[in-house]
Amino acid sequence: MGLTVYYNLALPGDQPEARVCAILEALQGTALELAVEQITPLRRIEGSDCEGFERQEVGLEWLIRCFAARPVEDPRDSRRALTVAPTAAYGFGAVVGRCEPVILGLGRYPSTIEDAGTQQPTALEGWSWHACTKTQYASVRSIDHFVRCHRAVIALLDAARALDLEVEVRDDSGYWDHRDEGRLVESVESWNSIVARIAGRVADGMEATELKVNSAVFHHPEFERLEMNR
Repeated sequence: MGLTVYYNLALPGDQPEARVCAILEALQGTALELAVEQITPLRRIEGSDCEGFERQEVGLEWLIRCFAARPVEDPRDSRRALTVAPTAAYGFGAVVGRCEPVILGLGRYPSTIEDAGTQQPTALEGWSWHACTKTQYASVRSIDHFVRCHRAVIALLDAARALDLEVEVRDDSGYWDHRDEGRLVESVESWNSIVARIAGRVADGMEATELKVNSAVFHHPEFERLEMNR
């Protein structure tokens, strides 16, 4: 839960891997121009690289493999997801500040996968990617830092669109559509208040137990004001 940017990237058709690499390398260049704090090399991922990643140490390399494996709706049961490993994928990760890393890439996936002894369609065509970045807790450092981080994420997605990728974005703040910094700040303040109230109530309800609630919002310098803001 929290203010997040969700994004889908696509490169339709039977495009060669060389073009995919060139596009992603250009996106890496944009990330470097934004003065990111950390960036990985461009990684090539195959299906076997995604096996057992849930048991490995979480980090940028882990996130690249995590997002390279695409969840798709099970055509037999909409409440269930199937995990589709790529036949080939390329991706990189970048840290733009005190928010979740941005993981950008493109993967090619099989048209069907075997599940419970039967072949199931994946509905994945061409090169595609789905990932998300929660930017809200960059505001724990400062509102200005949050705005810089959120704008950097959007700038990378703008750059992806300028490189002829199909880009679909769901931005919980609405900034992708309106580009109004004032409304962006209002949105993160609202999200911080919502999360602070929920986290505060859960923490109060667990005072009699040995369990502790861990949330980044507790470290916000104005947590008490946010918790009381109704």
